Amino acid sequence: MRIRTRLAAGFSLVVFSILLTAAVSLRIYERIHAQSVELREDIQPQVGAIMGLYETVVDLDRFVVAYVLYNGEEDKAQAQALAERLTTIAAGHREREHRFGPAEEAMAQAAVHAVSQYTALVEKIVAQREQGLDVVAIFQRNKGAYFLSLNDMLQQLRECGNALLAEVKIIEDALEGQRARGAVVIVTAAVVITLLAGGVGYMTTRAVVEPVRRLHAGVEAIARGDLDHRTAFGTHDELGRLSEAFDAMAAHLKTTTTSVDELNKEVARRVETEQDLQEAKQQA
Repeated sequence: MRIRTRLAAGFSLVVFSILLTAAVSLRIYERIHAQSVELREDIQPQVGAIMGLYETVVDLDRFVVAYVLYNGEEDKAQAQALAERLTTIAAGHREREHRFGPAEEAMAQAAVHAVSQYTALVEKIVAQREQGLDVVAIFQRNKGAYFLSLNDMLQQLRECGNALLAEVKIIEDALEGQRARGAVVIVTAAVVITLLAGGVGYMTTRAVVEPVRRLHAGVEAIARGDLDHRTAFGTHDELGRLSEAFDAMAAHLKTTTTSVDELNKEVARRVETEQDLQEAKQQA
């Protein structure tokens, strides 16, 4: 395999890991965002509705008592308006709970029923006061039913509130779980990417740096006169072919050097022979 192919494969693997991590992180973020939107758009309005019911009940009870005691038209108008508002809020709460399932709808329906009974009793008390009944007579006729209806409605509202708090807790736990999983994914991905980067670095070292070092050592050996030194990578990539060419050059240089040495020896023998002949002629 070519060095360029190895490096490209390693780099592609690292990039793929980064993209995969980004995709998983984005998916986790989308889930967290969706659950946050659900909490904001569905649960929070319901919590607001329950709080609105509580506040309206407190105000309505106060104005009903004030009207019975003082027979003021303003107290009467406020009581009737609050009774209508209480009915409207309860009906809206039931419509929202209808989307979440039969259990939630049944609980909301029970709250609406309790609100209806309470507002009907309030209208009855207002009508009795309009008819001229005094405070003692109204109190004696309605005290048991009024407080029973009020307590029943408050109990239903508390149950709805507790159910909403439980839903909020479930969603918060789910969000926390998603955040924890996201952190694990990111940390794991960081470790994997680090290992992959280290692997790519190691591949680069083996594929490029180490062969270059061996080639450098071969050049130094040739420079010292060691013509028998061979690099011999045994690979089929670019550096492997360069190594083969280098070894071939060293072999050719050795052959050439050997031929020159033999030629020098032959010349030296001939020169020595000629000198011997000349000395023999002189002696003769």
